[in-house]
Amino acid sequence: MASRMAFDSDVRALRNCDLLVVVLNGRVIDEGTAFELGVAWALGKTCVAYKDDPRQLLAIGDNPVITQSVKMTFREIEPLKEWAAGGFA
Repeated sequence: MASRMAFDSDVRALRNCDLLVVVLNGRVIDEGTAFELGVAWALGKTCVAYKDDPRQLLAIGDNPVITQSVKMTFREIEPLKEWAAGGFA
């Protein structure tokens, strides 16, 4: 019951948001983050990533399914803040 409530709440939040910022730090993306990114992308939401961690699983970089789902990836937090403050342009 609690897990269904958490799932429903998460999906509702994704439907109601204007922007999703995913954190890609780590060797691979978190499973929940991957799900949220997929749902948000399918809903036509603006999706961007933040990653200041050099670890990655693939020699070519992060999984292309993930990197192609985001509009851009920020490597530092200040440019992300400036971009968000500018209305996602």
